[in-house]
Amino acid sequence: MGDSPLFMGILGVISGAILVAFLHCLFVTCRHNNTDEPATTSPPRPPEMNRRPRLRVDLDSSASSSSFPTTSTSTSSGSSILLTVHKYSKDFKEGTCAVCLGEFEENDEVRIMPECAHVFHVTCIDMWLFSHGNCPLCRANATPRAHDVLLSILNSRNIE
Repeated sequence: MGDSPLFMGILGVISGAILVAFLHCLFVTCRHNNTDEPATTSPPRPPEMNRRPRLRVDLDSSASSSSFPTTSTSTSSGSSILLTVHKYSKDFKEGTCAVCLGEFEENDEVRIMPECAHVFHVTCIDMWLFSHGNCPLCRANATPRAHDVLLSILNSRNIE
């Protein structure tokens, strides 16, 4: 029975299964030991992106001091998205940033998506737009329509 091909085949399959189980346990143990937080704490936060969005702020000297700069956020595909920074007030219909799930506070700097009017913290939406070209809630296009950009430029320069 020791030289039987059936016995050798079964022995090979069992040895392979034991090897795979051992490697799996080794992988799980090493992966668990590399975490910085103990397993009993709250779930770990997602890691910060290593790359930050490249921002170019266009400050217009003729604009009033109460207006905010329009910022061009470069996406990972190389395209730029122009969105204006606003101060949050209780007049906005949304009270929570859907990216970080944090509550908005009075005078927080926020961006409003052009097509859907969803509101997000500036840092949250800039990080999202670095790798996406749409709203994180409804997937509406984040690129403002051409006539909206033109109206925004005309309004900022008080041209009628």
